[in-house]
Amino acid sequence: MKVLVCVFTDNEFFFSAMVEIIASHPFLTEKYMLCKIRSDEIVKWMHTADEQNMIMAGPDMESLVRIFCLEKRWDYLTTRLNASEMQDFLVLGINRHYERKTNLVQTRKSMKLSKQELNVLSWFLLGLTPYNMSRYYGLSVKTISTYKRRLMDKLNIKSDAELFKVGSTYKMYRKTFG
Repeated sequence: MKVLVCVFTDNEFFFSAMVEIIASHPFLTEKYMLCKIRSDEIVKWMHTADEQNMIMAGPDMESLVRIFCLEKRWDYLTTRLNASEMQDFLVLGINRHYERKTNLVQTRKSMKLSKQELNVLSWFLLGLTPYNMSRYYGLSVKTISTYKRRLMDKLNIKSDAELFKVGSTYKMYRKTFG
């Protein structure tokens, strides 16, 4: 039985490269089947997803995939390695020793977003500044900034614009599917 590898990316070149990696090795073509999930399809996919699928986050969507995997407490593959290392990993299969050695699989079993971090994300999406958040909710500006920084660190987000994009998609998912 083939394992479905859901590749989250909007980058057609990246997905084509993943198809080539799978197609270039006879064992991989027997073991894996690829499915491309674009950013506008992620909410629908998350509603029907189960942990039997292998999740692979493209570099353009890793932060978005990370927030969903944190919530569901699923593992996912990051694709920050070269093609031969990725192929070697897929041939060997997933085992804990190899994961720790290469950091290819980002395990998030013990990390979860806190309620306060999610609150700061929702306030950020409303357009509130840390100063306004502190006035309205009785928390210090430094505390608000700390929650925002921890949220961005957990999601590997480097800018407010990327946080807004990921937060908006996550908020749409939560509204649609609770």
